[in-house]
Amino acid sequence: MKKFIILAIALFCVIGLIICSNILPKKQFVSNGNSHSDVEGVFVVVDSINYYRDKTTLTVSWNNKTKHQVLYGAMFGIERLVDGKWIDCSIGDNVFALIGYSLNENESVKKEHLLTDMFDISKSGTYRFCSDYSLLGDEKECSVWTEFVIES
Repeated sequence: MKKFIILAIALFCVIGLIICSNILPKKQFVSNGNSHSDVEGVFVVVDSINYYRDKTTLTVSWNNKTKHQVLYGAMFGIERLVDGKWIDCSIGDNVFALIGYSLNENESVKKEHLLTDMFDISKSGTYRFCSDYSLLGDEKECSVWTEFVIES
C-alpha cells in the first residue's frame, strides 16, 4: 500500500510539473526600448507579453496626449532586429479584421493582441510593434512603433 501511495504522489508531481511548464512563461519580456511616432504626443508602449500553453499575447497601450482624436485599426506588425536590419516576424499571410478604433484627446487604452499563428517572437532579441494611425480630419497616414526586448 505504501508503494502505491508513493507511486501516486510521484505521478501527481510529474503531471503537475508538465502542466506548470506549459503555463509558465518560456521567455521573459524585459523592457521597452526606443519608440517613434509621426505626431508628437501619440505613442504606444508594450505593457506585457504572456505565454500560456500554445497561446502568446502582447498587450499594448495606445496613448494620445494631443488635442486631436486619433483613429487606428486592428492591423499591426512585429519586426525583429537582426544584424542591424528589421525583419518581419509574420508567419505566412496575416489577416486582420477591418475594425476602426478612436482615441480621444488625452486618452489611453490597452489592446491585447493574439500573436499565436501570426508572429514568431520565440527567439531572444529586440523586437518592435508597428502600426498606423491618422488624426481625425487629416487624410495623412502616420506611423508609430515601439521596441521591446525578450530574453530567455
